[in-house]
Amino acid sequence: MSAPKLFQNASHFTIQGSEFNAVAGDIVTNNFHGPTTTSISGKTFRVLPCGDVFIIQHVHEKKLDSVKAVRSINTVQVVGLGESRKFTAVIYKGPQARQAFQDDLGRYSRTWHPNVAQLFGVIQSDIPAMIFHSELIPITYFANQYASNPFAQAYLRHRYLIGWKLL
Repeated sequence: MSAPKLFQNASHFTIQGSEFNAVAGDIVTNNFHGPTTTSISGKTFRVLPCGDVFIIQHVHEKKLDSVKAVRSINTVQVVGLGESRKFTAVIYKGPQARQAFQDDLGRYSRTWHPNVAQLFGVIQSDIPAMIFHSELIPITYFANQYASNPFAQAYLRHRYLIGWKLL
């Protein structure tokens, strides 16, 4: 048995973005292969499949005091968005991982400011995660690089304090 041919005998078809329509006689085939989204705090974010996120480097891990969960921060790549583009993933594991994820998701989805990591998307699997734009660069890296420059130190303190006030 041969595979069906999608555009065989098609008289009209259109392709726009990730959607295409094919018309063959009186049969219309509509196909859409775009990103799934979810609305959180009135904003729309991508829902990514766990398999589309590739962990490159583990940055930090912390056992949470408020719930029985562990929050880990990782540098990741997202399939289809370019190999050179890096993101930060905050991944939750443990018996109360979903609760910790929901608490943090509510906070980060409401914040939209250049001094705070900006949410790109979420993974809503049994191991939930938030994906943030850009790769995380620990503030200690900059503090060590510019330890002898008082102006740089004052600027870093200023950016750090503004970021925490927004959360």
